[in-house]
Amino acid sequence: MFSLNGMETAFMLLFITLAVAALSRDLRESWLELGLAWTGLMWTRPDGFVFGGATALAWWVFRPAGAAGLGRAEILRAYAKSAALALVV
Repeated sequence: MFSLNGMETAFMLLFITLAVAALSRDLRESWLELGLAWTGLMWTRPDGFVFGGATALAWWVFRPAGAAGLGRAEILRAYAKSAALALVV
């Protein structure tokens, strides 16, 4: 009933906001925060990986490659570390 009544919406928005905040900073330092935000998304909704993945994909595609000195391959490495953390937690 918790999910049916939409009570997880506030938590989902909180974790999406945390993910965007982590993506806005240097991912070499904020990959841990991103992984915890993805963990929170999966905790609030079983399909949370869709929201987290769509946000990460949009950030990877539309973010300039030179932003914060990170190339797209480095961003993918940070995503892999964050996803591994989310999987473990």
